[in-house]
Amino acid sequence: MKKYFKDKILITGGSGFIGSHISTFFLKKNYRIVNFDLKKDKNLEKFPNYEFIKGDIRDEKNLRKAFKGIKHVFHLAYINGTHNFYIRPVEILEIASKGILNICKMSEEMEIKKLFVFSSSEVYHESKSPTDEKVHLKIPDPHNPRYSYSGGKIFSEIVTLNYANESKIKFVNIIRPHNVYGPNMGYGHVVPQLYSKIKKFKNNKKINIKIHGSGNEKRSFIYIDDFARAFFKVFQFGKNKEIYNIGNNDPVTIKKLIKIFEKNLNKKILIKGGKLLEGSPKKRSPNINKLINLGYKKNYPLEKGIKLYIKSENESPK
Repeated sequence: MKKYFKDKILITGGSGFIGSHISTFFLKKNYRIVNFDLKKDKNLEKFPNYEFIKGDIRDEKNLRKAFKGIKHVFHLAYINGTHNFYIRPVEILEIASKGILNICKMSEEMEIKKLFVFSSSEVYHESKSPTDEKVHLKIPDPHNPRYSYSGGKIFSEIVTLNYANESKIKFVNIIRPHNVYGPNMGYGHVVPQLYSKIKKFKNNKKINIKIHGSGNEKRSFIYIDDFARAFFKVFQFGKNKEIYNIGNNDPVTIKKLIKIFEKNLNKKILIKGGKLLEGSPKKRSPNINKLINLGYKKNYPLEKGIKLYIKSENESPK
């Protein structure tokens, strides 16, 4: 008997950290997934309802092929990693602008049921925490290349919502992730950056590491499995033309995060503070009332998530 599969979903950037986990989540729920990316993810190829199409989001001709039979679009294709904001700003802005225009144009032409555009908590900058989705967005300094990332995300949001007002796209949501972490996330964010510094001293019980800032900076972290579950709630129950923060509303200091690493690794970790990267906020925490109203509940407190992250790093092939 042939297995029944649900709607066909196009995920741009489906081989990235968040994209691959969302792909896996929806594949397990029997949705058909088309991953449009520049690189393959071999972990996804075991699913019979999975298809990979290699391509650049800026290439309209190639992207059009991926839209065949698609009902929903999750647009994640981008350049991530804080260090890239400073060294590849023009490329980031080009991918943001050409990518979202291509996605919206084709979503309209193909009469997509639902379009989800993944933005970022970076659009909030130094806004008051906890930050809700109605906070005014701004670019503090156009000379600072860091804001190429958030500038591109803001542009993507504006294009998407205006396309929704003027076109045949039936349904759009903006997703703003907040400090997502978990297995296979690379080394461009705070959790893996800290762990990479710590594991250099694997045979030492007492170590010293350097960090950006004083360690009193606060972030709210969400484990990738919770993120995928939260996004599924938005996919199922989100309201048209809405913006949704996806994260947790329990901020911790970087010092507290390091203490959790200490406990899991049985080490004494001393920190030496340094200059906070220009444009990096001292506190970022989302208001997730809209998400909670859709039925989201956290399954992974930070202590549990970090333990799983460390385990995955130790088990991954080197």
